Amino acid sequence: MPGDASLWLAVGAAILFTLLVVWWVARALRHLRAWWSRWRGRRGESLAVGLLMRAGYAIVSEQTERRCRLLVDGEPVDYVVRADFIVEREGRRFVAEAKNGIQAADPRHRATRRQLREYSVVFDAAGVLLIDIPARRIRSIVFDD
Repeated sequence: MPGDASLWLAVGAAILFTLLVVWWVARALRHLRAWWSRWRGRRGESLAVGLLMRAGYAIVSEQTERRCRLLVDGEPVDYVVRADFIVEREGRRFVAEAKNGIQAADPRHRATRRQLREYSVVFDAAGVLLIDIPARRIRSIVFDD
């Protein structure tokens, strides 16, 4: 009988150790995914700058923020909209957004389309540019209302 208790204690310790390792690996993977996403974003924005400049756009600002306000049940709610770039070409100013994922770079993708629509309203610009990083191209977006 005393051997049985030792066995159960060893099994319990092994289970606890396994759970701890699984938790640590899951946590490490979350951090790695977050790092990878940030790295891809920075790399994509760097590629976007080159694409914009080769297309004749001058970078006016990066990570430009606009403070906005909306009313929810009559109460003001403040929020911030941040665009990747404000650019100019031939005296006209544009807001530009770089997208690195295949789906995100598609203007038909709901989240991307809504983001670009918001930019077209919030930023005082002649147009909206979607920089498709995987395809290495700049797309001009116009909302036809």
